[in-house]
Amino acid sequence: ITNYSQLAFHADLSAVSGKKALKVIEDYISGAAGDYYLAVEGAIPEKMPEACVIGEKYFATYLEEAAKTMSGAVAIGACACDGGIPAAEGNVTGAIGLPEFYEKRGITKPVINIRGCSVHPDWVWHTVIHLTRVGMPELTDGGSPALFFNRTVHEQCPRYHDFQQEVFAEKLGDKGCLFKLGCLGPDTPADCSTRWWNGGRTWCIDSNAPCIGCASPSFARSKSIPFYRLSEKKNASENRGDIA
Repeated sequence: ITNYSQLAFHADLSAVSGKKALKVIEDYISGAAGDYYLAVEGAIPEKMPEACVIGEKYFATYLEEAAKTMSGAVAIGACACDGGIPAAEGNVTGAIGLPEFYEKRGITKPVINIRGCSVHPDWVWHTVIHLTRVGMPELTDGGSPALFFNRTVHEQCPRYHDFQQEVFAEKLGDKGCLFKLGCLGPDTPADCSTRWWNGGRTWCIDSNAPCIGCASPSFARSKSIPFYRLSEKKNASENRGDIA
């Protein structure tokens, strides 16, 4: 990674801090340090800009200034792409993702969306290296790298055969497709089932947990689409007044 790219500043990873860190940021955003891509983590609190301040300047102000000099931006994570959990229905901060933030301001610089909560490190660094060595990667309709997000979790799921045969798990721990337990794999573009997580050790469905759609643009936005839902059988029995 370090052979092909340079991390100028990151709040957690950089050794520099305080005024020196602010100078690094200003040097790049002013254009004095040369070409760069802006990488953004976290949602932008549009209705409460004072909720996110770097130094003595609003985060949103940095983003607007960077748009004048950056080659493009990479939104990393569900929050940076679409607002994520901070943008959940009923939030008071008006949190939004970077693409919407720029669209509202008529800024047309390219933004690559790497969705996920959390993001797989491969998705981030492979994209960064592609940008520096090859150029802009092929993107999906949702603005994400097609290499990772061109097919849904459902399409690539090892339990897809169970879905076709209508073999559904009725409770956690059961064999079969987890759709009736709330799996959002059909609405979630990501290659989790082939890439796996935690150093290739496991992933959600392998751990018998339904996909919660963290790589979907609609993740956490609406109260009507919870992370988990009761099985259809349990809902039906409760509606009849039975004890489940």
